[in-house]
Amino acid sequence: MRRLMISMFLAAGFWGSSLCADAQEKPNPPKEEAKSGIHENTDQLQVRVIYTEYEGEKKVKSFPFALLLSTRNGPPSVVDVGTRIPIAKSAENSASQYEYISVGTEVECRARVISTGVYALYLNFTRSWVEGDVFVPVQKMAGPSSDPSVGKFAQPIIRKFQSDSDINMRDGQTLETIVGTDPVSGRVGKLEVSLTVVK
Repeated sequence: MRRLMISMFLAAGFWGSSLCADAQEKPNPPKEEAKSGIHENTDQLQVRVIYTEYEGEKKVKSFPFALLLSTRNGPPSVVDVGTRIPIAKSAENSASQYEYISVGTEVECRARVISTGVYALYLNFTRSWVEGDVFVPVQKMAGPSSDPSVGKFAQPIIRKFQSDSDINMRDGQTLETIVGTDPVSGRVGKLEVSLTVVK
């Protein structure tokens, strides 16, 4: 009887050891694959934006901007360059009143990984500026006039160029994303975007 009990204890110990060994050797279940379009890796990108203005074939202005951003889900990278200018309002009691408005350029950019080397880029570009002595057509006065400026007024005006782009780009790629024509001056504004992965 004593030998039988010893044999049973030994057998139980052997089975327990075998179960522990099987549990330790059993591989962990594989993690669920990432959903399509979502990647855990994070890349550092440099995005260059160049706004160029043309009068016919002649380049008259060019403004470059550069942003460093991460593909990690977070706040966008922003460049905001400009100034606040006074705009005269109606005068009361012979004292002029002014309202200040912001003009300049604001670039906002966000990116995420689509696949290896391919990125979805969201870019918001807004540029505004002041020009003086610009004749803006208005309704002409009744009656003939030999003055060519009749029906126009020479006042400073605020111009604006804005675009929202959602584009796919590869490392090292450059794209001309937006082309727009000013309805008053006839000048053409173009926006060029380049993307580079920072190694």
